[in-house]
Amino acid sequence: ISTRAGVMYEFDNGISPYINYAESFEPVLRLDMFGEPFDISTAKQYEAGIKWQPTGINALVTVSAFDIEVSNLPNPNSLVGGNSQQEGVSKVRGFEAEANALIGGLRIDGNLSYLDAEDPNGLPLTSISDWQASLFALYNFQGALDGLSFGGGVRYVGGNESNGISAINGDLLTYRVDGRTVGDLSLGYDFDRFQLRVTARNVTNEEYYSVCLVRGDCFPGEKRSINGSLTVAF
Repeated sequence: ISTRAGVMYEFDNGISPYINYAESFEPVLRLDMFGEPFDISTAKQYEAGIKWQPTGINALVTVSAFDIEVSNLPNPNSLVGGNSQQEGVSKVRGFEAEANALIGGLRIDGNLSYLDAEDPNGLPLTSISDWQASLFALYNFQGALDGLSFGGGVRYVGGNESNGISAINGDLLTYRVDGRTVGDLSLGYDFDRFQLRVTARNVTNEEYYSVCLVRGDCFPGEKRSINGSLTVAF
């Protein structure tokens, strides 16, 4: 059984503060180091924020802060001094700000978030980036170019860490991957019942590692990709 509850109040000036509480659970279909089934992983979240819809402009701004606790998380490092892999509590705290606006034919979307994610030992959760941000703009042309749209933006993903305990001497091992910034482009054309889209991700083909684990594995990030689609509405 999980519980969810929330409340929001809308003022006349377009500002709507809110708070909510949520619980969740997830079965862990694995065995621990002793061959016993893992317990169900559970979590609870507290969140508070403000939504603002300014008058005179088609826009929405949301700012929120949250605190999440995860219990019975299968922790590869286990809790130092503990007897199993599901002791202690992982914590994720952070905030997020998001803004969306439509000004004439121009749509702008921005997002900024920060995560402070810790495992039961107080170490950063493996492969979880701290800062993330994005800004994207899309313009829908009018007049003779009606149906044509063009946009672009940038995405930033902060660095992340991988931590582990040495099996040789018990020392803490840490490897950190730096953050990266990539750009995207989008071109579209709508006509009759058809929608034509071409998107390009990481247009400058930046080379980076998304994750590196202390055991020696490194995973390259997404290279430049160009995708096209044609949609027909019946």
